[in-house]
Amino acid sequence: MFIYLMRHGETDLNRALKMQGSVDEPLNENGRAQAAAAGEKIRQLGLKFDHVITSPLDRARETAELATGMERSRFEIDPRIREMEYGPYEGKRILTLNWKVLSFLKAPYKKPAPEGIETIDSLYGRVSSFLEDTAERTDADSVLVVTHGIAMRNMIGYLKGLDCRDVWKQRFSIENCAVFRTETDGNGFSAPEKL
Repeated sequence: MFIYLMRHGETDLNRALKMQGSVDEPLNENGRAQAAAAGEKIRQLGLKFDHVITSPLDRARETAELATGMERSRFEIDPRIREMEYGPYEGKRILTLNWKVLSFLKAPYKKPAPEGIETIDSLYGRVSSFLEDTAERTDADSVLVVTHGIAMRNMIGYLKGLDCRDVWKQRFSIENCAVFRTETDGNGFSAPEKL
């Protein structure tokens, strides 16, 4: 089975460098254009998906809708692939956060999560559980998963065999509407490749 991981398109909170987390922010016009362009790339590659699984957040569902041309009612929703929860810091501009939160965001493998923020163990646990469950499915040859930047980063780390802390030691970002592919036979995953 092939599993395709896709990040949602841009939102106004992304553009304003604000903590988004579980804020149910819609795509902005640029995000809609990114999702449509990703859909064109999917069509050019001739990709077809037996299932589309999205986060419950609107920006992921709208991205999936625009990229696949499918109606939302056909998507499976899985809360395990929602974005990291930032609690009282959601919607706040990143550069205005206090030093405790900023130091956690910079190196969460060294610092405990400030009160109200999801731990990195929790995030890693839920996205890795999702990937393992998806790999065990027998009803699909190709699955599209539309998720969020930090959640997807942890998924890619898991697919590469990194542990929870090592994911955060690697400095890389995932642009809006980026797509990665992995293959599984139910006994492990291939290294993810960017399309």
